[in-house]
Amino acid sequence: MMDTLGWIGTYAGPAGAILLALNIRVSPYGYVLFLLSSVAMVVYASWIGDDKVLIQNVLFTAINSVGLVRWVILPCLRNRARRPELQGR
Repeated sequence: MMDTLGWIGTYAGPAGAILLALNIRVSPYGYVLFLLSSVAMVVYASWIGDDKVLIQNVLFTAINSVGLVRWVILPCLRNRARRPELQGR
């Protein structure tokens, strides 16, 4: 299980970077992949006892959370507020 988390962390980060680099409509969802990567690496680093990787990915988790809120969650909330037919759901 831990080895799988390590590999998820390894590949989800670059996949998120590719999405952002493409600068397409779904690019902001790269932050979802970044967050997945950093959380997986926090768990993995904790398990193997690598404090340097752990600290780095705790910081990445915070940064990626800000990006997710800024580029995915807030725009979704704004769009929902502009569309009265979606209100009340």
